[in-house]
Amino acid sequence: MFKGILIHAFGDELIDYYKLANTAARLATHFLKLPVACITDAPNKIMGIKNIIEVESKTKQQRTLVGDKYQYKNDTRTLSYELIPFDQTLLIDSDYLIFNSELLKWFETDYNFACPLQMNYPGSPPKYYHIYNNIVQAWATVIYFNKSKQSEFIFDYWKLIQDNYEYYGSLLTTYGIYRNDYSLSLALHVMNGYKQPAVEMPSLLTIPISTPILDITDDSSFIVAANNKEKFIKLKNMNLHIMNKRELCEILKTKSVI
Repeated sequence: MFKGILIHAFGDELIDYYKLANTAARLATHFLKLPVACITDAPNKIMGIKNIIEVESKTKQQRTLVGDKYQYKNDTRTLSYELIPFDQTLLIDSDYLIFNSELLKWFETDYNFACPLQMNYPGSPPKYYHIYNNIVQAWATVIYFNKSKQSEFIFDYWKLIQDNYEYYGSLLTTYGIYRNDYSLSLALHVMNGYKQPAVEMPSLLTIPISTPILDITDDSSFIVAANNKEKFIKLKNMNLHIMNKRELCEILKTKSVI
C-alpha cells in the first residue's frame, strides 16, 4: 500500500480512545480518501478499519483530567515507522479531527518528515513554544512521514529518548509524565543538526481542555461548535485537535459523525 493514515487507540474507562479513533478514521477516510491503519490493544473495539495492528502498551502512567485520573497509554507512537504498512503515512492522534483535504498535499511533496512546530487556539495567532535550551517544541499530534532513512533515524532516536526518558527528561528539565511532544522535539533538533527543522506543517489548531465541546454537526457543513467564556466558537472546515476528550466522547455516544 502506498499512501495511508495511521491512528493509535488505547482506551481507558474515563476516556474511550477507541470511539475517538473510530470517529477520526471515518472523517479522515471521508476527506482524504485514503486507507486507515490502527495500532491498538483492542482490535474488537475498532470499527471500519481493515488494517489493524495489535500491540500491548507497557506504560503505567496516569494523567489527571478535570480532577479524574486515567491511564495515559502513549508509548507505542515510536513504533509507527516499523509497524505501518504504508510507504507514505499521515499519523494523527485519535482526538485530531479532519474536516478538509488540505493534508493531502504532503503526499505530493519530496519531504521525508514533517509535523507542526507552532500551535494556536481559535482566534489567536500561531506561536512557537520551546523546551530546554530554546529547543523549539514539535507537536506529535499530526505527522507526515515516508519510508526513508531520515524518517527511520528520527523514529529510532525518538524511541531511544523514550526508552531512557528518566535521563532525557532530567536533561531537558521536562519533569513529570512522558510526552511524545518533548521526545520528538529533541529527536528533530538533533537530527536537523542541532537547529530548528526547516520544514513544518501549518500551526496545530487546538481547542483547549478548558473549552466545553457543545456539538459536532453531522451534516454537510461539518461545523464544530464550542463555548468559551459564554462566547460561541464555530469552526467550519478546519482540522482540529480537541483536548477536551471527555466531552467529545460524551457527544459521540449519542451521535455519529459522517
